[in-house]
Amino acid sequence: MVLDSTMNHVKVEEVVEAVEEAVVEKPVEEATNKKEEDLFKLSKSEQIDKLKELGLSKSEIKKLKSEIERVNKIIELN
Repeated sequence: MVLDSTMNHVKVEEVVEAVEEAVVEKPVEEATNKKEEDLFKLSKSEQIDKLKELGLSKSEIKKLKSEIERVNKIIELN
């Protein structure tokens, strides 16, 4: 069996790209999860204070009915 050097080159590049993506994306994903965990640990009033600090009005905050909505909005605005 004869191996084509261009095929090997393409495969090597694919492997390198996959490894780089795994190395780069994983810490970002973990950081987001850690940040999300920290925000869920906050009390409702602390979450609301954060939203106020980020510039949301009382009426905008009132529209965020659940903790998940508040946390997602904080992450979105950061």
